[in-house]
Amino acid sequence: EERVAQGLCGPLTLIAAPAGFGKTTLAASAVAACGMPAGWLSLDREDNREGRFLNYLVSALHETDAAVGSEAAQLIAASQQVPPQAILASLVNDLDATAGELVLVLDDYQFIRSQAVHAHVTFLLEHCPRTFHLLIATRSDPPLPLARLRARGQMVELRTADLRFTAAEVAQFLGEVMGLELDAGSVALLEARTEGWIAGLQMAALSMRGRED
Repeated sequence: EERVAQGLCGPLTLIAAPAGFGKTTLAASAVAACGMPAGWLSLDREDNREGRFLNYLVSALHETDAAVGSEAAQLIAASQQVPPQAILASLVNDLDATAGELVLVLDDYQFIRSQAVHAHVTFLLEHCPRTFHLLIATRSDPPLPLARLRARGQMVELRTADLRFTAAEVAQFLGEVMGLELDAGSVALLEARTEGWIAGLQMAALSMRGRED
């Protein structure tokens, strides 16, 4: 959580790991602790439609800060189709004009395959002010300018190795959360078999309840 909090001081925080490693839980906990207004988009395959993504993006930012997105929403609702660049430029101008910090979470970004949507997210990363912070949770690296952001020190990334439970965390999780009384050998065996995979530990603990072996 401290690493995520550090990332929320910059343009991009990337949490990339397979399913069951607690990406969404970690993001929610860190965002709640940071104290900044936060918008949240839980993405799915339907969000590859450019218009749908932009509409949800504008709505999420506007709900987070009423000073952001009013004009962009009007552009989306206009009878004549407005270029996406105009909508994004309006959002950036609003974010420039606001004094407060703002976080936007894009959860389950692995569902996005649209190059147009990737381009819109890249535009935000490259043009938004320092008060805007993007957190992406995904199972795979998105085709965004990660190398450039990494080289500039503008990205904090957490990956599978960072999200695995340590031996102490495994023992605490099994004992305090799952209510199992296990000896050190059993805890070590579960850690080795699951490789610290949180979902695997939970499934194992559930199957062990009520059993002596």
